Amino acid sequence: MILIITALIGQENQCATEYRKMANLYFTIKMGLAIQLAIQMETMAVENLLLIAYLKMRSYSLKRQP
Repeated sequence: MILIITALIGQENQCATEYRKMANLYFTIKMGLAIQLAIQMETMAVENLLLIAYLKMRSYSLKRQP
């Protein structure tokens, strides 16, 4: 009887460990996606700033032409 209870507790702990592993993996993947999205958004923001600067320079140079 004690052996069965011990086996059940051991099984429950193993399930909890597996669940914890899955939760950690899920969290890691979510964080990775969030970081990747942030990097993409930052890259887009930099690209937009460069595009705006280019267009301003171009419009300025077009205005200066006779």
